[in-house]
Amino acid sequence: VLSDKSVLAESEKIEREISGKGRILLRKSGTEPLIRVTVESESEELCASYLKRMEAVIVGGGYVL
Repeated sequence: VLSDKSVLAESEKIEREISGKGRILLRKSGTEPLIRVTVESESEELCASYLKRMEAVIVGGGYVL
């Protein structure tokens, strides 16, 4: 998942959008077969929006959340 071009592209797009006002982090879980997506932003609504966008790309790529 972390090397998927569409996942990386969306993550980079979100990073540019929240530059200086938050961050996005994708990483493998150390204890489970999961990818952890962390978003910090100006508001809870923006965080939820960015998370939904990442979820759509990950699930759309055939990966399971």
